[in-house]
Amino acid sequence: MLRDSRTKSFPMKASRIVDGYKKHAVILTLLGLLVLYVAYEFLSGIFVYSRDAYITTDVISVAPEVSGPMGFLAVKDNQRIKKGDLLIKINREPFQLEVNRLQANLDLANAQADKAKQAVAIALDRIASRQAQFEDSKTSFERAAELRKSGVIAQQALDDARRAYDVARAASSDSPASMTKV
Repeated sequence: MLRDSRTKSFPMKASRIVDGYKKHAVILTLLGLLVLYVAYEFLSGIFVYSRDAYITTDVISVAPEVSGPMGFLAVKDNQRIKKGDLLIKINREPFQLEVNRLQANLDLANAQADKAKQAVAIALDRIASRQAQFEDSKTSFERAAELRKSGVIAQQALDDARRAYDVARAASSDSPASMTKV
């Protein structure tokens, strides 16, 4: 009989024990997960690792007034800066080369302008010379015509004076055209 009472109570005690272990296993599992989560949060604040990380930070875009190759970087990573601090220096060499090229072009243009002024002065002198030749040949022709009427000079001298007058008149009428050719 003893045996019967033990065997009857044993399954009841075993089911209570198993139920107790089940409750404790669930609580222990939840407690273990809580400890793992707290450890993860704590350690992830100290040790940062990610294969595909995104970092959020304060980023300010900076652009220079002129573009060019950077000659000198005056700041270091994560350095705090204030308004007016030197950040970068742009290399001056390309700009100086451009200034030198433009100065050379300006000097060339000034030299060409001086040459053009000299050409205009020469053309104006030629026009004045042709005009003087024209006036002289006109006066000579008129004198020769009067002298021929009085019979003092030969017809050949009058013809020579007329030819010189016609040539001077043609040359003075070509003056604007000859000025554009110079």
